[in-house]
Amino acid sequence: MSRDYKILIVDDSRVALMMARSSVAKAAPDATIIEAISGDDALEKVDGNDIAAGIIDLNMPGMNGLELALELRRHFADIQLALCTANVQEVIQQRAKEQNIVFIPKPISPEKVKAFLQESVKA
Repeated sequence: MSRDYKILIVDDSRVALMMARSSVAKAAPDATIIEAISGDDALEKVDGNDIAAGIIDLNMPGMNGLELALELRRHFADIQLALCTANVQEVIQQRAKEQNIVFIPKPISPEKVKAFLQESVKA
């Protein structure tokens, strides 16, 4: 995997963001990681970048993770997305599935990230 491979992580919790960053760094050590704390922040930070994958929280200020996923797909048709959330309700999992988003229950781990990347982007 080259340094051109970019993964977006979006979570409004600093602790969750740090855990996700650590998990991604272990699972994909050569990837460039872009962090954001909200949907709007994410959209600003990905502007001009080619993002291969995104790991997004569901509950955030402003737009939620599913709304952000729709926006990201408008900019990056081939982006692979995972919804990483503690909200494991069946309705949330179903909505993610309908949008072709992988569901990752929190807590995040390098193993879960690696499985997502290997399956979704063939990392």
